[in-house]
Amino acid sequence: MRMRFTTRRLLFVTALLAMACGLAIPGLRWITRTGVEIHQRAVTREVTEWGNEYVQIKDDASAVRAAEMVGYIEAYYPVGDGYHGSDESERELETARANSLRQLINALEVYTGNQFGDDHLAWSRWADFQRRGEPSDAPQPRNEAF
Repeated sequence: MRMRFTTRRLLFVTALLAMACGLAIPGLRWITRTGVEIHQRAVTREVTEWGNEYVQIKDDASAVRAAEMVGYIEAYYPVGDGYHGSDESERELETARANSLRQLINALEVYTGNQFGDDHLAWSRWADFQRRGEPSDAPQPRNEAF
């Protein structure tokens, strides 16, 4: 039995394809957005853990690692164009990032006596000087127990 393509069948098949495409596009957006949201929540947990881990500055080596983490956390999966989860997951990620950075910076300022604030490049330069054993423009760490 041979099937003939009549105008009616052609219109029916075209309508079915259009409906399938119309449903697929929002579905793909939902899948992408949900995937990004899951990833952002994982990054939020990770950034929070780093803030809690690297804030424990006991010596120069741990201070250098904390200073390096300031720059790393600052640049680690920032919320930006083209990579969006839900408003809630993005807000939670930015809050976790800000909290972790503030914890690290406060601990570094107490340990080193430097007041670089949230200037991650200054902390990175300080870490480079410390790693190389070169004197820096910045004051050296105070030898106090906190």
